[in-house]
Formats: sequence, C-alpha cells, structure tokens
Amino acid sequence: MNFLGMDTVDFMPHGHCVLWQEKILYPMVASDVTIFLSYSAIPFGLFYFYRKRTDLSPKVKALLILFVLFIQFCGFSHLITAYNYWNAEYHWELIIKVLTALVSLATAIVVIKNIKALLEIPSPQQYSLANKKLKELNDNLEEQVKARTEELQLKTSLLESIITSIDDGIVEYTPIKDKENNIVDFSARVLNDKIEHQIGLPKENMETDSMNRDFPKYIEDKSFQDFIDIYNNGGRKVYDPSSIKLNQRTYRAIYTKNIQNNTILLFLANITEQENLRMQSITNSRLSAIGELTGGVAHEINSPLQIISGAARQAERQIKDVTEDQKKSFELIRTTIKRISKIVKNLKRLTHQASDEIVTLNISNFLDEVKGFVSMKLNAASVTLISTYKDQDDFSLEANEVALSQILINLINNSIDELADSKENGKEKVIEIQISQNEHSKSIIISDNGRGILEEHLSKIFTPLFTTKEVGKGTGLGLSLSSRLAQNMGAHIQVMHDERTHFHVIFNNKDQS
Repeated sequence: MNFLGMDTVDFMPHGHCVLWQEKILYPMVASDVTIFLSYSAIPFGLFYFYRKRTDLSPKVKALLILFVLFIQFCGFSHLITAYNYWNAEYHWELIIKVLTALVSLATAIVVIKNIKALLEIPSPQQYSLANKKLKELNDNLEEQVKARTEELQLKTSLLESIITSIDDGIVEYTPIKDKENNIVDFSARVLNDKIEHQIGLPKENMETDSMNRDFPKYIEDKSFQDFIDIYNNGGRKVYDPSSIKLNQRTYRAIYTKNIQNNTILLFLANITEQENLRMQSITNSRLSAIGELTGGVAHEINSPLQIISGAARQAERQIKDVTEDQKKSFELIRTTIKRISKIVKNLKRLTHQASDEIVTLNISNFLDEVKGFVSMKLNAASVTLISTYKDQDDFSLEANEVALSQILINLINNSIDELADSKENGKEKVIEIQISQNEHSKSIIISDNGRGILEEHLSKIFTPLFTTKEVGKGTGLGLSLSSRLAQNMGAHIQVMHDERTHFHVIFNNKDQS
C-alpha cells in the first residue's frame, strides 16, 4: 500500500516486536482494548454532564467538548495499537495520533488560558465550609422568622381581642389615589360586627369601594378633608358628638391613622341616649333658671295687671254712654289680662314639671282667640293668616287650654319668623290653620309657604337647644318645649314637608291611645 509516497507493504505488525510471545502479546492487547473501552466511557459521562448542566458558560462548554474529543482520540490510539499487533496499518495509527496530538494541544492551550479561573473554583473543603455557614445562616433565619411570626401572631391575637372587646363599631378607610398620587376617594370596610349594634343597620350599608359614589354628603363636607389630613399628618380627631347622622342617632366618632396598613380607622359609638340626657340636663337647668325668673316675673306682671284691670273697670263705670266699640275694647282688655295671667301660671307649672288640667275645648272658638294673640305680629310681618275651620263648629278636643295655646302660638310665631326672613320679593306670605279628624285621631295643622326645613334638620328640630335662627333670635327650646307640652296632654307633634311645611298637633282618640 502506498501512503504519502511511501510503500507500506513491507511493514511488519507489532507482534514481531515481541516475537509473538503470547505471554506478552495478549496482555498488551488486552490492556490497549481495556484502555480504549475506558476512554470511550468517559466522554459519555462528560457529554451527559454537558447536557444536564444548562447553566454552564460557553468557555466551560468548549473545554468539555475538547476534553471529550481528546479522551476519545486517546482511546482510538490504543485501539489501533492493539489492531496493529497483527496488522501493519500504521498510516491509520499515524492519522489518529496526529489528530490526538492536535486536540490535546488545543485542550492544553485552553486549560492554560483559563488556569486562573480554574484555580478560583472552590475546593470540596471550601464547599463544605460554605455549606456549613449557609446552613447556620438558614437555621438562624428560620429561628428569626419563627420568632417574628410568633410576635406577629401575638400582636394579631391581641388586636383581635381588642377589636372584639370594645363596643365601638370600627370602619377602615383605604385611600384611592390618582396618577399624580393625590387622594381622590376612599373605600370603606367594616372590621367588626359591633357596627350593626351601634347604627342599627347591616354592616354592608357602611361598606363601599367608593365614598364619592355612595356617601357623597360626607365627601362634600369637611369629613373628606379630615380624612386626608389624618392620612397625611397622622394623629387622631375626636368628634363628640359627630356630624354623622345615620338612622336618626347621635354618634361619637374617633378618627385615627393605622400606620401598619396605611389606612384610617373610624371608631363609631352610639351616644344618642347620653346626648339626650346631656341636652335634657341643659334644658332642665335652663328651665330651672326660667322657673326662678318666672316667680319674680309673675309677681311683677300680676301687680300691674291688677292695676290695669281695676283701672279698666273704673273707666268703664265712669263712662255713662258706652259705645259698642268701647265695650269691645273693654272686653278685649279683660280677656287679654286673663290670658296673660294664664300664660304666667302655665309657665310656672311647666318649669316645675307640674301636670296640666285637661278640659274640653271648642276648637273653632279657641283658635279664634289664639289668632288674637298673634295678630299684631302678623300685621308687622305682612303675613296673611288663613282659617279653614269655620264650618267645623262641632270640633272639640280634650286638652289643656293654656298649653295648647302656647304650642299653637309658638308654631305660628315660627312660621312668621320664617316668612319674615324670606327674600322672595312679591310672593304672598301665607300661614294656614286647618283642623281634621278621622276614626283614629284629631289634628290641628299649621302650615306656611316659606322656604321649608332642610332635610338634614328634620330629625333634629325637636332636639333641645337646636335652632337654625341667628344668635339672639332663638333659644332652641320652643319646639322641644312644645313637644313636651303635647306629650303631657297625650298628644304629639309631627312635621311634614312638600311644597309647604306642615306641623300637625295630633290627638289620638281615647280608644287609639
């Protein structure tokens, strides 16, 4: 055979070198074959490692490929050597060894170039030490996490206990922000079931994902700005009582920031009873002062009344020919003196919480007398009083005369004050008195065409000391005292509002009481 210009026919197999001594030949051949098989197995292992370790860098992958080729060519060189013990294919042995030399040279170059990186690879001892430290850190971290978890569980349990034990209803408000990080709305979530007891409504009525949409009244007033101030500045605000009005109850409201959740907490408590007692105490205090004042006023009024009464009788006797107009004037003087005396006596009884005498009143005649007391004020305010009861002469009521007159005079005076403050030019100012009855009750109705009562004031108009009049024009006791006078007679006052404001003084029939 000719290979690269050389005749290889006369080449002798390697077996001639050992004179075909079997004790040498076979062990050497067996060794070369075993080395080949071993070398061939190693690349399979490296290749498997190469496939599984997808995180290896390109340099490491290239080095692995070179090692695979180098080891495999080494194996082939041993295999061709074993083959050539009986054959003389030295040109194949040459090719394999040249290739092995080239691959081994490339592998050596790559290894030398990366020797620094290879030296930085941690040793097994270093790995063991690092693993030990990691385990210690992990154990320590687990202990810290466990301790922190127990602490949080304790605080959570304590918070739950506090929330469960307090009687206030708790609502959490979470801010809703726009793209510029400005607060534009709040959502509300109830944190305990006590809210239902406090407001008397299902807690779902307090929950919303938009206060703007579902509770616009509280967004429009200062409550919304309070929310923002508390959220931005922290602290807390207490309103006792609060402006919140739900289910006709009075509340104490405490707002505070929840730093952990970055929200606002509202603690809401129903203090309607306490507030009523407080207002009643203030009212009684004022009534007591009025009672003391009334004693002196009664004496100061009764003395001049006796003088006026005596002077009127004397003047009437001295006039020989009394005209009809003069008779009416003297009668008006006597009637007025009696009424003033009754009012003083009734005021004294009211302030001392005395019971009132109940009599049967002919309402038509009684209302005519009431109109006489307010006629001057009606004329001064240019208000027209319309009566629609003239055809009901048989209408009668069981009531206290003075107390009922005070109630009606107070209601009419309130209507006059409302109409006098009206800015509607050209509009006729009208107050109307009506009476009505059915099988259940009898009513006297006072109505006017003024501006009416604001919806948010309807639930408070009978509350002691509540008034919408300017300072100096109202005490806030008129309607509350009228309501009390009505209750003492077994009646009650009800307000209604459509195009007019109507006050109904309602007397239930005895079998309907």
